Formats: sequence, structure tokens, C-alpha cells
Amino acid sequence: MPDGVDLCPYTPRGVKVDEDGCPFPAAAVPLIQILRERKAVVLHGVEFDIDKDTLRPASLTTLDEVAASLKDWTDTRLEVQGHCSEPGSDEHNMDLSRRRAAAVKDYLVSRGISASRLEANGYGETRPIAGNDTKAGRQLNRRVELHVIE
Repeated sequence: MPDGVDLCPYTPRGVKVDEDGCPFPAAAVPLIQILRERKAVVLHGVEFDIDKDTLRPASLTTLDEVAASLKDWTDTRLEVQGHCSEPGSDEHNMDLSRRRAAAVKDYLVSRGISASRLEANGYGETRPIAGNDTKAGRQLNRRVELHVIE
């Protein structure tokens, strides 16, 4: 499956992946390495309650790993991007994606990451990575990404 269409679109070249395009646990690459190579990463496993900016408890493990990684790289600044799928009005999706990005930023700050290192922005449905005509496509479009700010 081509990168960008699979469930883990920012896996670095050469990493062994499963049938969904995600790294095998033994081949997991540190977040900071992915960010330094690709300048962006989708935070798989970060999910919210339906139509809310409330982080689901299962998301905290991923975000704790992100915070731990960022503590070792104090010179790295990031944009936290929120994205939505197509259902809903443009205005609603833009607001929801902004609130979700802010929730991720707030959580990372609560884990000791300086707020000055993080910018939270929402992009609504303006940057899809898959079609919105299937449930799987909409799921891929509902995401949070980290992007290095240079």
C-alpha cells in the first residue's frame, strides 16, 4: 500500500510495516526521528469523543510518549494541527479542529512541555489525506498531526 494511503502515512523509508502500513512494534521509530526526517507525523491513537474536543483516555499513552520525546529535544518547536472529515459545516469543522489541536497542546503543556514551543491550529476539512466517501477515509481525515516549525 503506498505511503499516504495506509494507516501510518509518515513511516520513514526502510521501516518494516504490517498490512496496514504501520511499523511492527520491534521496528517502532522514535517520534523525534520521524519529525526530524519528515518534519511531520500523524498522532495515531489520539482520539476524541464524538463531535467534542475531549481526549479519550486511550489517547493519553500516545501523548505521554510525545511529551517524553519532546523533553529530550528542547530546541524543537511544533505546530499541533487538528483536522476533520467532511460531515458538518465548514465553520463547525474549523472550530472543532482548532479546539482539538488546543486540547492536545494543553495536555502536552500539562506534561511539562513549554507552551512557547507549541502552536495549535485547526484546518477543518481543508487538508484531507483520503476521500470522505468511505468510513475508512473519513477516519483517516480525522486526525492530529505534529509539524516541526523551523
